[in-house]
Parts: sequence; C-alpha cells; structure tokens
Amino acid sequence: MTLNRLRKYLKTCRGEYLFPSTRADAKIPYRCNRYFEKRMNELYEKVGVEHITPYQLRHHFATHTLSNGIDVKAVSEMLGHADVGITLKIYHHVNARAIREMHSQCSTLCRLEVVSALE
Repeated sequence: MTLNRLRKYLKTCRGEYLFPSTRADAKIPYRCNRYFEKRMNELYEKVGVEHITPYQLRHHFATHTLSNGIDVKAVSEMLGHADVGITLKIYHHVNARAIREMHSQCSTLCRLEVVSALE
C-alpha cells in the first residue's frame, strides 16, 4: 500500500526534489527537516508507534544500503555529502563488518578450521 502511494506521488513530482516546497515565497525550493519531523511526530501519535527522527531514518537508509553492497560513492551522493570521505568516516562500521564477513569467507585460516572440524 505504501509503495503504491509512493509510486503515485512520484508521478506527480516535477523538478529535482522529491519533496518540493509548496510555498510560493519559499527561500529554499524543498521542504526542510523540521517539516518532516513535525509531520512524522503527528503520524507516530496517530498510529501509536515509537518516534524516529528524520536523521535516524537517514542513518538507517545509509547503513542498510552500504551493508547490502551499494557503492559508497553512490550513497555519498544520495546523502548529499560534499566528499565521499565524510560518508566513509560516519559509516565505517558498516565497512568493517563487511570486511570481517569477507575475511571469514575467504581466509585460509578459517578454511583450515572448517576442515579440521570435519575430520
């Protein structure tokens, strides 16, 4: 249901912003963080779920996409970071986890431990 509504909304979008400002006198052409936080709080109260800030959603999105193998440069651009180094610094824990997983899958030492366990 949410996905269908989002698809319908995307068809109506014009310009480069997903959530453009609706005010004619807006100083910025998109809606700010405060708008979403206020709207989200209203929705949380209505449905009775724990409050999550827009920043927490953004962080979850970035962590989830990076941990699922999306290129860090692409995530950096989606987040609007000026430098990919910023993204790497904030989300280095995702890369560390991925490195540990790759190491456990590819390491000769790990293979020896598996073979010795089978004997």
